[in-house]
Amino acid sequence: MINIKSLKPILLLVLVVLALAVLGVFSLFFTPPTVTSVNPLDQSLNVLDSTPIKLAFENAPTASQLNNLALTLTPNTPLSLTWNNTLLTATPLSPLEPHTFYALTLTYRQKPIFSSSFTTNLFSEEELKVQASQQILDDKIQADVEKAYYQAAPWLRSLPLETSSYRVIYDYETNRLRIRLLNGNTEEILPQILAALKAHQIDTDTIGYDLVY
Repeated sequence: MINIKSLKPILLLVLVVLALAVLGVFSLFFTPPTVTSVNPLDQSLNVLDSTPIKLAFENAPTASQLNNLALTLTPNTPLSLTWNNTLLTATPLSPLEPHTFYALTLTYRQKPIFSSSFTTNLFSEEELKVQASQQILDDKIQADVEKAYYQAAPWLRSLPLETSSYRVIYDYETNRLRIRLLNGNTEEILPQILAALKAHQIDTDTIGYDLVY
């Protein structure tokens, strides 16, 4: 005959184990996953319109957690979601609007558990590529112009010419030298300036100059 009293400790232990198991399952079901980082960073500026959003989690979400997670981007933007272990990548299905504030919200069981925001660049990624190409072209044109100037007038590389008493530059608008006197007597300093320019093979008679006080 089984002694019921002797079974009480065993039954109590079984009940405790079952209670802990139920509590664990309950906790796992209702506890949301934890986000550890986001990219773009919160309040980022000048984000490109095709930038994917990446959320890193402390642990890989369970199947139950995944079913209760939802990610939204406002203004309303359709997203393609891809999971890789603990990393969630959300890629906009169409380019984001330029110079627009976006709010990202992650919910679990319809309750917000994480939020972030960013502002897109004033120009689209395609416009930035065009601008970059144009800048490269402009830089080349500028370099070619400078090269032509230096070939025609190698003495330009000697300018600006400056001391504590004067500063000499070439004015590309007037095509003349501009001599600024900083201190001292003009009659005393000007011959020194002209001599210094001549030493650099700069012909002031041909180029001409303007005095600025």
